[in-house]
Amino acid sequence: MHSVFPVWRTSCHRDIRDIQIWNPNSKEQLKTFQAHAAFNSAWNYSLSWASDGRRLLTAGSYLDPAIREWDTSTWEQVGHAYNNTSPSSKGINTLVVNPTGTLVASTSYDHYVRLWRLSDRRIIASFKHSHTVCCVTFSADGKYILSGGLDKKISQWAVPSFDSKACFNPSLSAMQKPYFPQILDMDSTTRDACINGDLDTAEALLTQQIDADNNDHNAYANRSFVRARKADWDRALDDALKAIALFNAKQHREAIPRIQQPPDASPNADSLACSIVEVYLDNLSGAGRNGDAGDFAVNTIAGSSESAIWSTICSEYEDLTVLFGWDLKSVWQIANQRRCDALLQAGGIREALESYRYIMDMSDGATKASCLAWSTGKSSSIERYAAKGFTNIIASGDAAFDANDYDEAIELYSAAINLDSASDAIFTNRSKAKLKQRLWEDALLDAQEVIKLSPSNGYRVKHAVLHAAQHYDEAIEAFQVILSELDDSTDARQQELLIRARMEHTPIRVLDTSTGRLCERKAQIEAFERSTEYKELLSSITKRTDLRMERIKEVVKKYFSYVMLSHRWEGKEPLLCDIRGNSVYELESVGSVEKLQRFCETARDAGCRWAWSDTCCINKEDTVELPESITSMFRWYHHSALTIVYLSDVSPSSGFGALLRSVWITRGWTLQEFLAPNIILFYRNDWTPYLDDHSNNHKEFIMQELESVTGIDSRFHVTFRPGMKDPREKLVWASKRFTEKPEDVAYSLFGIFGVHLPVIYGETKQKALGRLLEKIVAQSRDISVLDWVGKSSEFSSCLPADITSYGSTFLLPHPSEDEIQDSIELLQVAVDGTVALELYDKLNGTNHPGFSNQRLHLPCIMFRVTQLKRRRHQLEDEEIGFTYDLKARGLRDLHITTDKRLVQFSPARPTAQKFLLVRPWDRRLLELPDFSDDTESMDDLSPPPSPSDPHGGFFEEHEPLGPERALRLIARLKRPFRAFLLAQQYGEQYTRIISEYDIIAEVEETTSESIRDIIDCVKTVEVV
Repeated sequence: MHSVFPVWRTSCHRDIRDIQIWNPNSKEQLKTFQAHAAFNSAWNYSLSWASDGRRLLTAGSYLDPAIREWDTSTWEQVGHAYNNTSPSSKGINTLVVNPTGTLVASTSYDHYVRLWRLSDRRIIASFKHSHTVCCVTFSADGKYILSGGLDKKISQWAVPSFDSKACFNPSLSAMQKPYFPQILDMDSTTRDACINGDLDTAEALLTQQIDADNNDHNAYANRSFVRARKADWDRALDDALKAIALFNAKQHREAIPRIQQPPDASPNADSLACSIVEVYLDNLSGAGRNGDAGDFAVNTIAGSSESAIWSTICSEYEDLTVLFGWDLKSVWQIANQRRCDALLQAGGIREALESYRYIMDMSDGATKASCLAWSTGKSSSIERYAAKGFTNIIASGDAAFDANDYDEAIELYSAAINLDSASDAIFTNRSKAKLKQRLWEDALLDAQEVIKLSPSNGYRVKHAVLHAAQHYDEAIEAFQVILSELDDSTDARQQELLIRARMEHTPIRVLDTSTGRLCERKAQIEAFERSTEYKELLSSITKRTDLRMERIKEVVKKYFSYVMLSHRWEGKEPLLCDIRGNSVYELESVGSVEKLQRFCETARDAGCRWAWSDTCCINKEDTVELPESITSMFRWYHHSALTIVYLSDVSPSSGFGALLRSVWITRGWTLQEFLAPNIILFYRNDWTPYLDDHSNNHKEFIMQELESVTGIDSRFHVTFRPGMKDPREKLVWASKRFTEKPEDVAYSLFGIFGVHLPVIYGETKQKALGRLLEKIVAQSRDISVLDWVGKSSEFSSCLPADITSYGSTFLLPHPSEDEIQDSIELLQVAVDGTVALELYDKLNGTNHPGFSNQRLHLPCIMFRVTQLKRRRHQLEDEEIGFTYDLKARGLRDLHITTDKRLVQFSPARPTAQKFLLVRPWDRRLLELPDFSDDTESMDDLSPPPSPSDPHGGFFEEHEPLGPERALRLIARLKRPFRAFLLAQQYGEQYTRIISEYDIIAEVEETTSESIRDIIDCVKTVEVV
């Protein structure tokens, strides 16, 4: 099953065992999670997006017959489940959210359509279908529910308003009202006769039923009601001696004892129905009893604040109103007023207020007026109890929050707010409690209320909510509002804001180099507020107000500075579980533990309080923290005060060049670990500086030694910025490295390219690398990523199976300006300028390359292969590959070597399968200016120098297109190029045939006629 949210353009795929989240545009998988499979191994039956796209609702099988709500920013469950307690439901098979995002309709195998309210996860109505329901949806205006089932019928149900007033609207037909089980089991014809007052017809119809079946007890009961309405008391009692017949005969004293039977006397009886009748008789007879039976009746009717009870009274017992004209609204109102009275007397001010507001919310205009008159005499009591109970409510809310009972805390803070004594502190506390429950939107609404009462505090709360919900752009806006008010804020407030800004770029968990213990971010801040530096800061900024902000920045940056470790894993490294609760310095100094101890000591000696190692500072069992750490690691290394590189295989006696032989230089993760930091120090295995260099930064000096091995230009050593610039060059760097985990070949490059993709260990190396390369092609639009030699990936035939394929090929040299001018002089004679301009326009109008569902849409110049013939002298040895002579229209003859056995053909012996040699289109040949800057901002990095343009100078943007620019393009097109050999698979889909060597092709001639042929060959092909 699929569900697509139109605004976010996010797609969900439901499997019975997990739910997959996809981006339909990029065709990339964003998340996979178990959902209901994590509860009793239930199946995932259905799913639906909330209207804002920030929540996903899912339904489970009978092992977890509930609706669960998931936050789409974290994919964690929001609040408790929507529980369906019906034992016959056998799970929830479908669900849908209404257009306004306030209601959910679900279907079950018990023939019911249930209507849930999103705000409190409660059922507010049920509709019974005639058979098993298979599907359900809301009308476009949200006023109706339509359901279809195995009875091959579509049923339409009116969506009741929250106050259920529609239940008492006589103008609505039966099909428009919510269905509840009726007290009277009566066919529609008889029922209509009763409603219309045609009691003779109704009695005759029931008599016919009794004559047909003397055992039809429902018919006797129904005829008893009809005869009672006709005042035919004797015959009514003959049919059924019921309390209602006695009541209509004005015999109240006999009727009441009949219905006062204890509830347990008839365990299967409808206790709510009996209670309604009792309260009605009690009130209308003026008895005003307060005995146990009366209390039981009141509590039964008013004992729940759920709107479902009100709906039940007005719908399930509508028969009582229809047949006898009873005013059941007054019964419900009186019961709830008594309950409110009792709560007030017992000191339950919060419950009393909730009960009173419930009465008002569920009442129509006339009932509200009556309730207001009643409440006038109660206002003094409410005020008196409010003053007494307010302090206790707040204290109880704080206690619940401290005990991590956030639902209770939210309820208590809400009660305090309802007392009209709300303050910014209460809204702040409730926002924090909602934040703990991942109720982002509700927490944000409370933050907005805090802003109204206290703007400076409110924006702090808003920033916390947005940041927790991972709405970083909006969080930054809130933070900038806070910064704009700094001039009017206290010094302590400025410190807090700067600390928060600093912590945005620090690791989740670090080691305290003074104690050797792990420390979370919150503990770091608390340690700072207890430190000597903090106290000195307060003193200094009081004396020198002109240096206030500068001094705060300096102290905060120094205190929270940290050191990162770059190394290679060896043997059993100490993990988080080994360090948590212990001091690194107290562990036995053997193996990798000693390495960790010496690292912390070296960081401490360098003047840094905090240190980070990937071995013990990441919770690798946490499926949220691990991917967050992987995608954040480049930023952490960049913002570190120092990165220490430990070379375990470089001895103290090693000289210049030893670094080049170290295993460290071959590891995938170490590529970003020496490109990201600003300051690096290399240490030998005895923890002495490499080459005895005691300078403060080895980066520029030692990187010169690394350049010859890594192939990384020295200009990147100091000014490297992550992003999509020069993607193939970065892939060549990575092609010389390896990782222990196959997928890390791709994951270790996320920071280099500045991409954020899901981390899915176990997906295989080819899929992980395929997802990364697909992203690079889509964002960089650089077709050089497709230039490689090796084995094709299972992900796509256009992508390599291994990153080492980028190290075995080369880029063709670019022509000099002199060569271009010489070629243009010849083309001015051979090619018509109009034709040249037509080719330029055609190529300028092509789309960029991109992937869709693992299929590459490649704009190219396509040349049809006309002959493919294997060389005769070649041995029949598939291990050394097959060499073929190849002819293609418009190209010079060439040959290829591949490990695939291809179909041989020629004009004399044609084949139905098409083969193409294509030139992938590179828009840079148009020599248009490129103003894009897709490098990721790294705060304090200055823009890197612009690399020399491989294609010569760009034309100015305002320069008109003329024949010379078009001829420059043709001059480049006539030069040798790297071609792809494509073989038709089915329809117009092709697969790439990989050659053991680069396929270098060249156009046969450049005349006006050949250029026209090329214009016709500009196409976009789909490669799988």
